[in-house]
Amino acid sequence: VVIPGGLLNNPTLPFDSEVYAITVEAGASLRIENATLTVTHDVSLAAGSLTMNRTSTFRLAGGSAQTVDCGGNAFARILVESPSVTFLNGFSTYGFSCEQEGDVALRFSAGDTYEAVSIRVVGHALNGVTLDSTAEDSPWYLKAGAGAIFTNVSVKDSDASRGATIATVDFDDRGNNRNWDKGACIWKGTSTTWTDPNNWIGGVPGDSNDVILVSATAQPTISSATAVRSLAVGDGVSAMTLTVNGALTVCRGLTVGEGSALSASKGLVVSNDLVFAESSTFTSRTLEHHWVGGSCRAYFGVKLTHP
Repeated sequence: VVIPGGLLNNPTLPFDSEVYAITVEAGASLRIENATLTVTHDVSLAAGSLTMNRTSTFRLAGGSAQTVDCGGNAFARILVESPSVTFLNGFSTYGFSCEQEGDVALRFSAGDTYEAVSIRVVGHALNGVTLDSTAEDSPWYLKAGAGAIFTNVSVKDSDASRGATIATVDFDDRGNNRNWDKGACIWKGTSTTWTDPNNWIGGVPGDSNDVILVSATAQPTISSATAVRSLAVGDGVSAMTLTVNGALTVCRGLTVGEGSALSASKGLVVSNDLVFAESSTFTSRTLEHHWVGGSCRAYFGVKLTHP
């Protein structure tokens, strides 16, 4: 599919579609409205523009290597189901997801920035997903929201210092990476007790740990004064509920993921950004102040309750 420039009316895609390849030329645009566009080969958006409403998805599902020239466009959600994708010229997106049964190779153009509020990259086995620059030893830039999930990944030349610290599980650091943390604490609770070591991968977190709360048998409750480095409630796939009955200090950013909930009976201290993803909930059960040192962002469908 080629969308040429100079059209009186640029196309809108209102239903799920699959194409072999797509090019949006200079002066042209494509809008995706409440739909999933699946592309099985190359994508070129470098000269044209793309708009997507929040419920739309750009799906990459080729059986072989794909090249996607994003042209710095803004996406709603990107879903990678291809074994090999090279991204060029940067993008911003609300959601980025890659979780497959086979090995996956992702490459990002050196010097460009790739920004996502919610990220989930999960390899099927140790080092199942590799993330690299298109130029050896030249960094690609990742700006991630708090709560990004990277599991069973092997990474090189990634500078993530423009966003939240990347918390990882089973992370192979092949060098020249910044702001990636091997020491994340992941909730796997079978009881609600925050301080029980059996409820954690990586041990009970402290103020030097990035914390991610993901799908588990039990939802956690904080009952005493607690400090962590960063905190993500949910990962954009599994919704979680965190109940805070003791003073909570987050030394960096706090993200309440899509569909997740935070309920607090004590004042919160968040030293950096506080983000409420789509359809998340915050219930304040106290007259104490909540202090945020950075920005506070709320996306579509967020419910905030305060006495």
